[in-house]
Amino acid sequence: MNDNNPEQALRAIESYGLRPGKNWKKILGELLSDIAGRDGMNCLEVLRLPELTAILEDSQESTPKKMEKLKSALSRIRYPRYSVAADRFEKQVKDLSLPANMKVTPAPYFESKQLKIEIVYEHSNGLDDQINALKRLSGTDLIKEALETEEDNN
Repeated sequence: MNDNNPEQALRAIESYGLRPGKNWKKILGELLSDIAGRDGMNCLEVLRLPELTAILEDSQESTPKKMEKLKSALSRIRYPRYSVAADRFEKQVKDLSLPANMKVTPAPYFESKQLKIEIVYEHSNGLDDQINALKRLSGTDLIKEALETEEDNN
């Protein structure tokens, strides 16, 4: 059985000059351990994946950005289908060209077809842009399209 203890991998992260605090260690450790367990490797082997090594060895990137990129990359590896769906959803919302004061958020992990629509409204601006954006939004099925897979399209 492979060792899913992330301590050695977290020390390796520190050897690249990153100093994750307690919360970061917990997040990164859980992701590393989950991936290692699922893929039958140890946490240090996960950290040696080319896309993660590239992030860690990037000397041009600031430490906070490097930490965020590392977390994002680990999340994409750990949750590949969710990551694809989230990227599709984000692109579809962007393509709708919604007003800057309007935000659309899916249910966590796309567990339902519900969307949260947030509009920041100032009385002097009127609601015409938001009404038109809602009409564009109502003509789409963002959740279904975000969750479609390649098999669905064939």
